[in-house]
Amino acid sequence: MAVFERPEYGIAFNPGNPKGYNFYYQPTNYLIANPALDRSLDLVIGKDCEIIKLCPDYLGIWDIITYYAEKLSMLDSAINMSITNSKLAWILGARNKSIAQTIKKIFDKVNRGDPLVIYDAKMQDDPATKKEPWQFLDRQGIKNSYITTDQLQDFQTILNNFDCEIGIPTIPYQKKERLVTSEADSRIIDSTSRSIVWKNTLDECFKLVNKHFNLDLACELRFYDPEPENADKEVQDDEQL
Repeated sequence: MAVFERPEYGIAFNPGNPKGYNFYYQPTNYLIANPALDRSLDLVIGKDCEIIKLCPDYLGIWDIITYYAEKLSMLDSAINMSITNSKLAWILGARNKSIAQTIKKIFDKVNRGDPLVIYDAKMQDDPATKKEPWQFLDRQGIKNSYITTDQLQDFQTILNNFDCEIGIPTIPYQKKERLVTSEADSRIIDSTSRSIVWKNTLDECFKLVNKHFNLDLACELRFYDPEPENADKEVQDDEQL
């Protein structure tokens, strides 16, 4: 976004689009189109405005957000499907309508909590033909096909990777053995690499904005410890978490 000054608004900021190239292939102007303004603005960077950007390449971090959002969205629908498929249902086949109605009444009584349910003996195998009046379809291996727990763990893993990507320290909780604190610290340092670049970029932008408009803008990292303590201590996973 660009920070500029207008008589009707004072010092203001607005998003827009960079324009032009200088000798070092950096944009020279910034275009702002706001319906509240009487006309579009074509501002000269360093003269009419200063730029505040999060990334040195002006592209932002929507590529990171989109990457993880797509994966979480696909996994979320898979979790919903797994929960639906893991539901246990009694699937019965009846020879005729009367047998079907009798079976329904039996299940209604059982679900209602009746301690005793009596059915007609005719529902047993036909004594002459030995044919069964109803069939039961057994869904085998439901427990083995229940993968929702694995999917939920994968969901958390993707969230942890996203947190690490944008600078929120995370711990590799999947590790089951003893966790050395220095390993956790290395994960934290790895997670802050991008956020440090973003902070440095903002600091450089704020220096120019403060000098140009006599302001006092600043930023700081919320999640960062440059000097981790007890780097050689071993702790259990639950203690570290």
